[in-house]
Amino acid sequence: MKDSISKKLFIGFSLIIVLLAILIIYEQAKNKKDNLFQNEPIKEELVKEMKLGIVQMDVFNPLFSTNKYVHQISRLMYESLVDISKDYKVEPMLAKEWGKISENTYVVKLNEGIKFSSGKELVASDVINTVNTIKTAEISVYKDNVSNISNITQIDDYTLKIELADGNELFFVYNLIFPIVEAETYLGTGMFKIAEMLENKIILERNANYAKSESQKINIITINLYNSVGEMYNAFKFKGLDFLTTTRLDYMDYIGTLGYGYKQIKSRDFTYIAINTNKNMLKDTELRRAIKHAINKEEIVSKLFSNKYFASDFPLEYGSYLYDTEDKKSEYNTEKAKEILLKNGWEYKNSGWQKKVGNNVEHINFSLAVEAGNDENILVAELIKEQLELIRNKSEYSKSK
Repeated sequence: MKDSISKKLFIGFSLIIVLLAILIIYEQAKNKKDNLFQNEPIKEELVKEMKLGIVQMDVFNPLFSTNKYVHQISRLMYESLVDISKDYKVEPMLAKEWGKISENTYVVKLNEGIKFSSGKELVASDVINTVNTIKTAEISVYKDNVSNISNITQIDDYTLKIELADGNELFFVYNLIFPIVEAETYLGTGMFKIAEMLENKIILERNANYAKSESQKINIITINLYNSVGEMYNAFKFKGLDFLTTTRLDYMDYIGTLGYGYKQIKSRDFTYIAINTNKNMLKDTELRRAIKHAINKEEIVSKLFSNKYFASDFPLEYGSYLYDTEDKKSEYNTEKAKEILLKNGWEYKNSGWQKKVGNNVEHINFSLAVEAGNDENILVAELIKEQLELIRNKSEYSKSK
């Protein structure tokens, strides 16, 4: 099993900040002493200021930071050439159009009149500087995004030519999701700008030069800096923060259950089984399909993770235009798994599934390799093993002769 965390997309939980910052929803107990489990009706307030947090900040610059909180919040201050819609289509952002003019060459045209928070207009040289800064940086999470760019040049103030080392990269435009910064100042074109940087906090204020400033509802965002996640959780618990994102399943152990509203968001982080198709048996797509039907992901999510994860058939299944969820959904069904095996020549015999291949008899037998010390995935692997046992423990499913 592996964990795959996308570093290439300039998107994430910070999108939720934009969506939810307008309304802060909170709950209070009617009577803390006698009615601990009964909350007042949810109240809604239009707010002008928000308090957020960052743990163990390195640098407050998304091009060089490796801190996930910095990247979440940087979405408020920076924009990219393109954006990605909920169904994973590329949409214009700072770039208004683009096209591939040869096997290795793209042309990108910028929107005119876009300004950085300094008041300076965005031009092609700022994009070139950003790309070159990322390429030469010792550390940047966006290095993979620009690694295939062999050369980037300016055609005019609003037009760029991008040459690729490998023109066979089919979805190159998706890589153009990295923050564009103003040369030298590293300022952005987003909704907010830095007003003040103190030892323990950073103050953001509305960017008056933002192209869609009329849509902004928040005037001030205070970003408090913390040394540990526990310290930030305590601040949230005692209302020192207005908003918090977390992937921890045990967050209630730190902040309790009262005094806040919450919402589960499907992320782009997922755990999956990587199948070694070099093994002869697992090259068989029908066998893999039977295995898929035999694994009950909903039980895994419920039994091991208290329904705080989502079961998925595909990493992008909740919103990709490339994937038809209804057509490809593969539900848990042990009878279907057995039916597929029988149909493809397997038979249950001598306490296991086997099939004669030429002069040899092949048995369904494989191992799940899990990283040592990853207790969570070890439990998942053990439960999957139990589930697979359900399609091999009854002799009545032997193939008739």
